Amino acid sequence: MATEELLNFKLSDFSEKGLHLIFQDSNRLVLSEEKIKQFALKFLEDPAKVPPHIKKAVDFQACPICPKRHTGEFCHALCPCLPFLEIIDKYISLTKVTAVYKEREQGLLYVSNTDMQKALQFTSILSLMHYCEIGKQYRKYFFGVIPLMEIDDIVRRIYLNIYMSCYGDKKSIDAIIRKFQEEIFVTTSCQVKRLNLICKNDALVNALVLTQTAVDLLSLDINDAFKQLFDDE
Repeated sequence: MATEELLNFKLSDFSEKGLHLIFQDSNRLVLSEEKIKQFALKFLEDPAKVPPHIKKAVDFQACPICPKRHTGEFCHALCPCLPFLEIIDKYISLTKVTAVYKEREQGLLYVSNTDMQKALQFTSILSLMHYCEIGKQYRKYFFGVIPLMEIDDIVRRIYLNIYMSCYGDKKSIDAIIRKFQEEIFVTTSCQVKRLNLICKNDALVNALVLTQTAVDLLSLDINDAFKQLFDDE
């Protein structure tokens, strides 16, 4: 449904893939994948953004399970957050916002009246599934997930993807979910500690926690999961 803020814009204003946030004062922030690629690395090179003492902090270092933890590189999972941190960090988790998500250049627009922590699931999913060295192996299970979905719908979509990839074999499904939960718990916990070093507000951190919650809920019994998917309320 269109909002008063959204009516001030044209379809051409949403040409970039990614997340468009429209605030109640009609200001707009575009979190595009292209901007992430362009500006993320430059961010950490600016001492004013991330001082040297924070870069050296224990909580800022790579996860203990990261295959690149001994290379000296900063955590790649920070990339989706850094280019927009100054602006995003002005808002708290419950700040109301109109979120418009565009998955493809010529794709549909998904619109949601939501709050910052839910809208920023876009950055948390990118962070954990596309940039994190551990999370990349689970990216395929997020096929068909729209970041503006409710948590229950995200859980169902992920579960269905795992189910299909395992051809319904419950033993394989349980093994994947168990490993997925264990590793995402570690990477999310480390990412929360990093963000707490550089964030003043809680929107980004709570978005990560929401995504981790979706993974935690995957332990739902398969029969119950499909009952919720296909049965009438």
